Amino acid sequence: MGRVNNGVKDVERDADRWLKELAVPFLKRVGIQPKQRILDFGCGPGFYTVPAARIVGRRGRVFALDKSAKVLHELEQRAKEEGLSNIEILLTSGELGIPLPDDSVDVCLLYDVIHSHYFSHQRRITLLREIQRVLKSGGFLSFYPSHMNFNTSKRLLESMGFECIGTMKATLLHYYSLKDDRILNFLSS
Repeated sequence: MGRVNNGVKDVERDADRWLKELAVPFLKRVGIQPKQRILDFGCGPGFYTVPAARIVGRRGRVFALDKSAKVLHELEQRAKEEGLSNIEILLTSGELGIPLPDDSVDVCLLYDVIHSHYFSHQRRITLLREIQRVLKSGGFLSFYPSHMNFNTSKRLLESMGFECIGTMKATLLHYYSLKDDRILNFLSS
């Protein structure tokens, strides 16, 4: 993996392969299980949302939060094509408040979202506190620190009371291309 795409065909092929072959096994390794309630923060067009919805099944729920109506529309179309009715779309204005009740989510996926391109240090702290608020006790945050220093990211989350329960090397979909990288998983206290 980690190859440079040579055009639209490569990007389409990577995204298609991700959705058909790689995403569900990846998310199961992360720890997503049937009946869970998942928050995919900064979900984009749903490359993690849709496979998570497949795993949690009809008795689970995936909250797909993003500030782009365009990508959320793409996600709605993809979910409809797959017959998935367990995805709830959450369009935000870019504010850091998460429109979910306290202790309402089993897992939060935070993949390639809070890097410095989008968030100042203080905004990262504010968002992470919101994630702590919505995560159930014993719930976990799966974090992909793309565009951020891996160890610095780990220390930041630990300083906020998240307990690192492991790192995982895997093939991920990043900007529509497959990439070998690492994620961090944290327990919420």
